[in-house]
Amino acid sequence: MYRLRSCQPVGILGAGKTARRLARSLTNEGLAVWVYEEHPKNVHRRALEYLAKLGVKMFGPSGEENFLEGLSVLVPSPGFSFVHPVFMLALKRGIPWVGELDLISLLAGTPPKLLAVSGTNGKTSVCSWVQDLLAQLGQRVFRAGNEGPPFGRFLGRAGSFQVGVLETSSFQLAQSRVFRPSVVLLTEIRPDHLSWHGSFEAYRAAKLSVLQRLGAKDTAIVLNPDPVTEKALQGSRSKVWSVGKRMSFAYGGLVWDKEWFYVEAPGLSLRIPLPHSEGATFVPPENLLLAGLAAFELSGDKTAFSMLEGLRPLTYRISFERTLKGASVFNDSKATNVASVELALKLLPPPIVWIGGGLSKGLDMGPLRGLVNKKVRLALFFGHARDAFADAIGDLVPSERFKTLDMLMRRLADVVMPEDRVLFSPGCASFDAFKSFRHRGFTFSKLLASLSPTEVI
Repeated sequence: MYRLRSCQPVGILGAGKTARRLARSLTNEGLAVWVYEEHPKNVHRRALEYLAKLGVKMFGPSGEENFLEGLSVLVPSPGFSFVHPVFMLALKRGIPWVGELDLISLLAGTPPKLLAVSGTNGKTSVCSWVQDLLAQLGQRVFRAGNEGPPFGRFLGRAGSFQVGVLETSSFQLAQSRVFRPSVVLLTEIRPDHLSWHGSFEAYRAAKLSVLQRLGAKDTAIVLNPDPVTEKALQGSRSKVWSVGKRMSFAYGGLVWDKEWFYVEAPGLSLRIPLPHSEGATFVPPENLLLAGLAAFELSGDKTAFSMLEGLRPLTYRISFERTLKGASVFNDSKATNVASVELALKLLPPPIVWIGGGLSKGLDMGPLRGLVNKKVRLALFFGHARDAFADAIGDLVPSERFKTLDMLMRRLADVVMPEDRVLFSPGCASFDAFKSFRHRGFTFSKLLASLSPTEVI
């Protein structure tokens, strides 16, 4: 059902960046590729020229029938809806389909060990840290996903590495059918991307689906599992590590207090000093410990745990920018949901001036109210979500609303105090005014730097 034949084309739904990279990888493997794009006018001319140079055959509206004719398999781009008419027509015709992740398993050259990192927040940091730790331990590692190179770059040649570290999205996992990593790491699962999945239950089910394919020689590492996740783990044949919460059926566990973290498993008992944030650096300890445990599981080297102290936060993830009139300013542009803001508010000491807003995902702001009341002195909101955010916190703390981030930043220098921590943690998607969270984070940095010398210290 899933055989890829060079004599029959692979069809890709969508012509976005991910689809183009995937097309390149598949053509490099000697496979014919056809691409269906519903809105070809929205695709940049150079992108279409690039696909043409690869030998990709393009189809647009009214070309659905010809596109589906003779396909060996269909690959929807991540985020492509299962109820799209072309996808539904393919199912009706009995055309098999696989997800982007499945191609890693189907094409030759998979590395001996493959780590899939998922969950809601912390994925990019954990992937980056695991890569760093394994490299320091002498492992040949490739990393792919949202912040690394695309998966497609390693298709067919990943076997030259010892370990693959993959950051996997809920869209990719929902579309996955045969993908089976050797280690799955799940950070906490909190509401996100509900407009695509339809409900939190469906979103969580996509994240957990990969556990069903793990075997007895595989491993699952899970942070603070909820009851539904625990049930899924109990039904898995894999070895289970529980982080932050003890589970009787788990193979091993990792917990921590203010000074130490403790690793317990058959034949293993470790007590190691907990890495602490230094100066203006704030790193969630649970994510560091997840990275250390994953590196240990993949390498078998306990040294990984003692190397955590040297890890630092990624750019735009609660990263220190500079001071403004004596106040420390932190750029957390990567916070695209409520749970990310919640983590940042927990890590920073009060008083906080919180800057939030952007393109609302319609997520419940309730979990933030207690932290806002306890730690936030002033809230400044911008963009599409400014009214929703201000209404959600009500009169807990003073708040101000601005149409754009630029307007907000011009006001910031007037309201900040020397004892404040200024936290730019939007809690929203960036696409109302920016190309990505990176573009948003860069813009914030640039606006901060543009304040007069008397305002920035």
